[in-house]
Amino acid sequence: MNLIALKKPKVFIPIIIVVIIIVVGFLFFGKDNAQEYEFIVASKDTLIQEVNVTGNVEPAESVDLAFEKGGRVSYIYVEIGDKVNIGQSLMQLNNSELIAQLNEAKANVEIQKAKLDELKRGTRPEEIQVKEAELDKAQQDLNNYYASSIDVLNDAYAKADDAVGTKTDELFTNDYSDNPQLTFTVSDSRAKNEVKQYRSLSTIKLNEWNNELQSIKVNSSDEKIEQALKNTKEYLNIIRDFMAKALTAVDNAAGVSASTINTYKTNINTGRTNVNTAFTSVSDQEQNIAAQKITVEKVQNELDLILAGTVSEQITAQEAQVKQTEAKKQNIQAQLAKTAIRSPINGIITNQDTKVGEIISANTAIVSVISEANWEIKTDVPEADIAKIEIGDKAKLTLDAYGEDVKFSATVILIDPAETVIEGVSNYKVTLHFDEKDERIRSGMTANLDILTAEKENVIAIPQRAVISKNGDKIVRILKDDETIEEVNVITGIRGSYGNIEIIKGISEGDRVIIFMK
Repeated sequence: MNLIALKKPKVFIPIIIVVIIIVVGFLFFGKDNAQEYEFIVASKDTLIQEVNVTGNVEPAESVDLAFEKGGRVSYIYVEIGDKVNIGQSLMQLNNSELIAQLNEAKANVEIQKAKLDELKRGTRPEEIQVKEAELDKAQQDLNNYYASSIDVLNDAYAKADDAVGTKTDELFTNDYSDNPQLTFTVSDSRAKNEVKQYRSLSTIKLNEWNNELQSIKVNSSDEKIEQALKNTKEYLNIIRDFMAKALTAVDNAAGVSASTINTYKTNINTGRTNVNTAFTSVSDQEQNIAAQKITVEKVQNELDLILAGTVSEQITAQEAQVKQTEAKKQNIQAQLAKTAIRSPINGIITNQDTKVGEIISANTAIVSVISEANWEIKTDVPEADIAKIEIGDKAKLTLDAYGEDVKFSATVILIDPAETVIEGVSNYKVTLHFDEKDERIRSGMTANLDILTAEKENVIAIPQRAVISKNGDKIVRILKDDETIEEVNVITGIRGSYGNIEIIKGISEGDRVIIFMK
């Protein structure tokens, strides 16, 4: 009886074996087949982009400054001995043409953005009607500008004719002949010859001008009116030159009473003022027409866009057009920046070698500033980082002589445009000035620099390793709510100093971003 009680049912043995096989199979095979990943939740952060380099302390020297492009000097804001601050404007080239180009570029950007907005919003019949009415008004305003140009042209001619024929009448005999004569003696023969020459030229140009104006009618073409405005400015410039020559001749008059000279000068100055007023009116009219033409084009493009309808390809193409016009605008802004010299440091002007009106060649040193600091730092920056650095960037640094606990600050004042090849890598010499004097600083000390090149607050930031390059695009893997994984294209911005990168477009705050996946 006891032997029989010790036996176990045979059915338990296969069940145990099956359980063991399942457990072992899961441990050895199931874990490998499961997909493993780590993720972080995208959040907003402040990113600081820095370039870390090592440099050496050297005695500070004077900074020689030059324009990056040639041109005519229009303003000089400083003199030798003046104290200046970082970023202060020292000199300015004539940049009126670039400003006009920038205004046109800005208008083009707005036009392209307006097109994009219309594409995204879609079209309603009411919008078409409104836009058509807006186009009619814009075109009518432009027509009015062209029509009013005739009065502007005639007024300019009248003022010029009065300046030549009336305000300087007492200065000449045979005024309208090929050989006008002065009614007084001029001690300067050159001034005498020039005023006679310009009086004769003024008569010729006034006749040409009058003939042109006779052909300008209300129904004249827009192109003809625009050309007449342009020609009028040229005629006015000749008359202005004549008035200037007349004033010079009067200044050199001999044997003429003071009261008579004062009368001559008063008449000439009145004529000059009237001619200058006319020139301004013509220039304003040209600008009004140019601005209104841009407005008409903008409204016409908007209407065309509304009538054409919208497809996804059009939106993509228009986004690219906006970027292109933005790039053109930025390029002009960069060119405009090259027409000014700004102080890269706090210091004192030690040399200023030019005058207003002088033509300056590019890269010709014309103004020097000596730093208020006693020392500067020179460092070699690799080409991979040089594009991040700009003059005026701030830097934090330590000196090996005093360890990590002693902090200093400096400012980038100069970036050498020529490269220096070090161990097969192109480097660029960057110079920084200490922001404050410190008696502990010595020549030859080694400086460890963290140059702050960019800082952005409240931006979406994720670890750089989460961004993957794939087929020329930048990809981020997103873990969806249903635990599936989606790859999305992203546009990145600055790279932070602690491993994070800005995401400009592609993901939102709160998205679960995969940073590791097996």
